[in-house]
Amino acid sequence: MSPSPRRTPRGSSRDRTPAQGHRRVRVGRHLSIAAALVAVVATAVTMSTATGTLALWNDSIEIPDATIEVGSMGLTIATGSSSAPAGQTTVLLGAQTWATMLPGDVVGVPITLTNPGTVPVQVSAALDSAAAGQSDATIWLQQGACPAAGTAGIRLTDQAQQVPGTSLSGDGTLCLQVALSSQIPAARQGTTIVPAFTLTFTAAAERTP
Repeated sequence: MSPSPRRTPRGSSRDRTPAQGHRRVRVGRHLSIAAALVAVVATAVTMSTATGTLALWNDSIEIPDATIEVGSMGLTIATGSSSAPAGQTTVLLGAQTWATMLPGDVVGVPITLTNPGTVPVQVSAALDSAAAGQSDATIWLQQGACPAAGTAGIRLTDQAQQVPGTSLSGDGTLCLQVALSSQIPAARQGTTIVPAFTLTFTAAAERTP
């Protein structure tokens, strides 16, 4: 009895046609190539992002011949409308300036402030507390020439107030006024109404927006 022919197990390579086997190999190659392309694209995107960030933070620009200088400011004072002598920070107004005042009178005197520096300044002024606290007279200050009648500007107190309109670069003329109350009794004739008072000016550098 001759031996029976050997059966080939199902699913073995002998049942496959060459075309089928070749097709499976090609599909496998396509998958491998696709995976490689994805990896390459991802790498390219990452490198592009990194390069863009590096370029952003490495931009630069030059300012040729840039020089920074420190400005200067100061404040000197004089009576009248002439420039204040360099370094003069105190002036005296004699008592005779207001010696002939009557109740209700207003007398003004010009004073000049000078800023010898390169930076414009804003000027503030304040009275001493004794002069600011009395009620027989009020003391006023304004920028510019003294008015023909009445008071103008700011009424001075013992708190520093900025003088309106003073952006001082060089010379600036101000008017200091004393206004005597009209309610002073006749018995006060020939007496001192306002004792010697001190007016203090301060200057601060003007700020630009």
